Amino acid sequence: MEISFGKGTVPATAVDNTPTPTSTVAPKPTLAEIMSPAPAPTATGPVGHLVPAVQKAQPVGKADNFLLGDFLPSFKDIILPRLAISQNIGSLKETFISGTVVFDRRVALFVPPAIKDGKVVRDATPTVSIIVVGFRPTRFVEKVAGSAERGQIVPTERAVALAGGTLDWTEWRLKKEQGMKLFQPLADALLVIERPESEKENLADFTYEVDGKFYALALWAMKGTAYTAAAKRVFFTSRRIGLLRTGGYPSWSYTMATREDTFPGGNKAWTPVCLPKEKTSQPLLEFIQSVLNAPAAEATEEEAAAAAASAE
Repeated sequence: MEISFGKGTVPATAVDNTPTPTSTVAPKPTLAEIMSPAPAPTATGPVGHLVPAVQKAQPVGKADNFLLGDFLPSFKDIILPRLAISQNIGSLKETFISGTVVFDRRVALFVPPAIKDGKVVRDATPTVSIIVVGFRPTRFVEKVAGSAERGQIVPTERAVALAGGTLDWTEWRLKKEQGMKLFQPLADALLVIERPESEKENLADFTYEVDGKFYALALWAMKGTAYTAAAKRVFFTSRRIGLLRTGGYPSWSYTMATREDTFPGGNKAWTPVCLPKEKTSQPLLEFIQSVLNAPAAEATEEEAAAAAASAE
């Protein structure tokens, strides 16, 4: 699509059409002159030249063209909000209760219950409903001790070794004094999140309406306990041998909550709890297909390979 904005033209110059007599006696016209179309009238200009009675319009100045293209960016060229879980460490705990599911570091989507002396002193909010659209190829992220933030990210296991790291916790424990780094798998999922009741007035973040419900798009980077509890145990397993095997990731929605687990050594962390909710409606599937899938001509080789791997 191209749009051109050009400047206008001026009307033709008005001229005197009064013929200039050249003889007092007009010659007798021939038959051919009588039958031929009349010539355009002319007038004598200021220096004696003949000027056409009707002039062609001339543009004023130079045309200034402004071109617009209907450019469809790929997902690598856009920035989507992220979904995260507030942990007992890290910057999110300064703003949100530990265990809260946070959208774009601003909006609390789920808050876990508070339990004291075995009694619930604060009820949990309703669970969040999510749909996984798909995963990008698994990468590997450096674990930063004592922090919820992520360190260096590399694309392959070979790159882990070249960065002086390992994926084996036992090996890292034996060699960490020599500078060995510990890396973990990182799974980035693209999500469609249904607007929770607590955010029913939030139309700034939940901008997509389908069948009377509102949705937002987000990325969820799962590493550590989240990678094991959600990516491996739920989504990857269901995609390979479970209820997602036939329809793919978008075919079912899941509820999402959190719980605090204790790990060997006494360390605690909030892990996601994702359970199947219901099959995705046809209008919502069509939304995912039409809005999220770029035309085939726009797909890069990497995106095409990822799509093919996801379809297996």
